[in-house]
Amino acid sequence: HGNANVLHREALLPERVEDVRGRQHAGGIRGIHFLPLLIDHPAVLRVHQLPGDKDAKSALAHSSGGGGGGNRAGAGGGGEEVIPLEIFEEGEFEPSYNRTLDVLDMEYPKLPMSIFGAVVMSHDAQSANKSSPENFFIYKFDESMGGLAGLSFDEGQFSVVGYVTAGEDLIGQVESGDVIERVEILSGADKLQLPPALTPAPMPVSEEQQQQQQQITDMTETDLVNLRRTIYLTIMSALDFEEAGHKLMKIRIPPGKESELSSMIIECCSQERTFIKYYGLLAQRFCYVNRIYQDCFIEAFCQQYETIHRLETNKLRNVAKLFALLLVTDGIPWSVLGIMKITEEDTTSSSRIFIKILFQELAGELGLGKLNERLQEPAAVQAGWFDGIFPKDLPKNTRFSINFFTSIGLGGLTDEMRTHLKNLPKTIMQSKPPAPAKQADSGSYSYSYSDSGSYSYSYSYSDSADSKRSGSYSYSYSYSDSPGDKKKK
Repeated sequence: HGNANVLHREALLPERVEDVRGRQHAGGIRGIHFLPLLIDHPAVLRVHQLPGDKDAKSALAHSSGGGGGGNRAGAGGGGEEVIPLEIFEEGEFEPSYNRTLDVLDMEYPKLPMSIFGAVVMSHDAQSANKSSPENFFIYKFDESMGGLAGLSFDEGQFSVVGYVTAGEDLIGQVESGDVIERVEILSGADKLQLPPALTPAPMPVSEEQQQQQQQITDMTETDLVNLRRTIYLTIMSALDFEEAGHKLMKIRIPPGKESELSSMIIECCSQERTFIKYYGLLAQRFCYVNRIYQDCFIEAFCQQYETIHRLETNKLRNVAKLFALLLVTDGIPWSVLGIMKITEEDTTSSSRIFIKILFQELAGELGLGKLNERLQEPAAVQAGWFDGIFPKDLPKNTRFSINFFTSIGLGGLTDEMRTHLKNLPKTIMQSKPPAPAKQADSGSYSYSYSDSGSYSYSYSYSDSADSKRSGSYSYSYSYSDSPGDKKKK
């Protein structure tokens, strides 16, 4: 380097080197612990080794002369597939691929190889710019045999994937032919991703473990929020309702969460300044596709009507027109109108506005005559779907419903109620039971009179219909011819 200052290995990457040294410890360890660096999420593995067949294909130790202050103990095995050489250079934001670094030009890797126990991927046999997907080695770095600045001559030439953190004394004992007995994952198993061919078969789960797994719930509802966001973005980004329906059908909605789709369609519709038929046609499409979604919109109708007082007038209008379109197209059955009761006690100002817009929209789409026919269908009348809309239980409720429909310009729907109210007195008189006939009283009496001046009278009676109306009485009178001498009893 001429007059350039000589850099020591500790000065090259002091934090990284000291960090690795801090993990290295020995004593009483059966195997070699090394730390694979998986995208800033480390996992600690333990490799157990024992003497084995010299010709074993899966060899942990494959000694070879290693230039630059070290030699290698590696795993070998043939393979045609290769992966790019990946090295993350200091000062860069992304790793580089298919090229090596030149430390003479001050290109230093973030993961240095000049450390005893570095776990390094081998080069492909055909190219030094490729890494073998099956071969790796543990680098036995010797600082006394290092090159300039105490670095290995191989620095920047290989992909470093980890470091030995325990049992490094065993690395010196590894010989050619020693095989890997087994590999354990000590920590970070949740960050380990295996290819499908190497993914282990699921272990059988006991009933107790299943109950424990079922008890774990996501209280943050992150998945539900993500589902709602996906549905919303799909609805708002589609060009027409057919495209939106096609994309929404591809979303994997968990069982039991289908109501999120209907709720989001209604919510998006209510947020518009004016009603857009796009939402009604989209809701109609899902009602036709699956009965589950139809049930969701039926439930949503009942829920919206019960909480209609919470909506602003503009939102209320859009929601009413959306459900009117579903009724006109038979997306939802007309039996949902059974939840409505048009009486003074059962309605509020918000619910009356909702019913007004709903029926005005129905009359505008179907016509007053066709609407009246739908409301007078024998099956619907017999099932009592519209008994709450056209009440006939009390005269005041009937008059209230007649006045309501007349005030919104739909008095033609009240002809039957007017006839019912007109004939109500006759019906009441005909249904009144006749009064019971009054039964005659029975009784007896006696009468007597004499010239001597005595008079007597007696009478007794009884009523067969009322046992309390029975009794008797008597009367007597006497006198004399002397003036002023009269006595009455």
